[in-house]
Amino acid sequence: MTDLLSVDGASVAQPLQPLAVVLTSAENPYRVLQWLRRSPAARLLERLVLDPGALAHESLDTLPQRAATAYVRGLLVTAGILPRRDENLALLTNWVARTVTEISARHANLIRPFAEWHIIRDARRRSARGRYTYAAHKGDCGNVLAAIDFLNWLDSQHLSLRRLQQQHLDVWATDRPTLRSRSIPFFRWCTARRLCPPGLAIGHPASQLPGHFQAEDEARNELLRCLNDAALPLDVRVAAALVRLYALPLTRIVELTEDHLSCDQEHTYLAVNQHPFVLPPKLARMIEDQLRHSTPRHGIAAGRRYLLPGQSPGRPRNPLGLADTLRQHGLPARSRFHGSPEVGRAGERLWGLDRNLGVVPDRFPADPARAAGPARPPEISCACTHGKCQNRHLGQARCVASGSQPYATSGGDCACPESTSACSKS
Repeated sequence: MTDLLSVDGASVAQPLQPLAVVLTSAENPYRVLQWLRRSPAARLLERLVLDPGALAHESLDTLPQRAATAYVRGLLVTAGILPRRDENLALLTNWVARTVTEISARHANLIRPFAEWHIIRDARRRSARGRYTYAAHKGDCGNVLAAIDFLNWLDSQHLSLRRLQQQHLDVWATDRPTLRSRSIPFFRWCTARRLCPPGLAIGHPASQLPGHFQAEDEARNELLRCLNDAALPLDVRVAAALVRLYALPLTRIVELTEDHLSCDQEHTYLAVNQHPFVLPPKLARMIEDQLRHSTPRHGIAAGRRYLLPGQSPGRPRNPLGLADTLRQHGLPARSRFHGSPEVGRAGERLWGLDRNLGVVPDRFPADPARAAGPARPPEISCACTHGKCQNRHLGQARCVASGSQPYATSGGDCACPESTSACSKS
């Protein structure tokens, strides 16, 4: 460790001592030794140590953004040498900066302000709320690429934004259906700044009806595999069960950490969008086991323990890779819940699950408004002298003997004039 983190080979420099503590305090030192001998990230870290000024986010951003670079950055952030930042937002800003330099100057004059003042500005706003995910970063990159593709198409048609007509937009949208939705933000931005004639628009593609249906028996069998098949990897079981029980997208599942879990004397809760719901007992135990054994391959736990940690310290797993893994095990990430009437209602997709699965229906909190039912009058103590008052809800006193004629109540006392009949309040 001293040879790796020292310039003279004698002692670890003071700024790098926190990193030495992180590496030497790993739960499995043999994995760290293996990483030191074989990992390209260790070789990159060895080169960066020789230049203390290179240990900064700005310097790392200038390097090729490969797995080794992300790994070293994660180590330095975990050790506290580099400050934490929103890596998804940083990926977007760095990608935009590189992409703008690779296009023509004429196109860059349009793409740069669109990307910086519209795309990145909105991304910063979402990042401040903690809602900028990896999928959002990929979507924003797709919006910029669609704008670049449209400008290249204009050049191929010998057109410009000023000369653009609606028929031109229709032709482009028809020829490139996959870019149709992605190009809408750019056209709105151009229209708002009067860079193209007014009145032009690209409509959203027509939404398609669901074409994949799944029978309840098939969904039940898949959930049974997730909860009971010990041959499946634990992370696959947990992710697939969350998809099938609560219709959570993988982009949200990979962002779950131990902070999203809470428990009391009876239940374990998982908070999604600050709304906790009760986990089935068996799934709760699986998640606790996954958190207990989920460490990166070097054996170092980052500050935030992700439910599904990625290869780099302090980063969650890539949702695209997780989707491929689920598909390989016959548990595709697509929920395919169209056949059930309770689509999207977290905690209510039970399909008749019983205690044999560790899923107890009454442990799922329903919507409080639905669980409470219609508003009921407050209960009162009935002072009916007949002694046969069956229901004690105020406001609907009714005499059985006289049919449907209601009688008022006074201070909880039954005002029924019938002295020989049974008075009931329903």
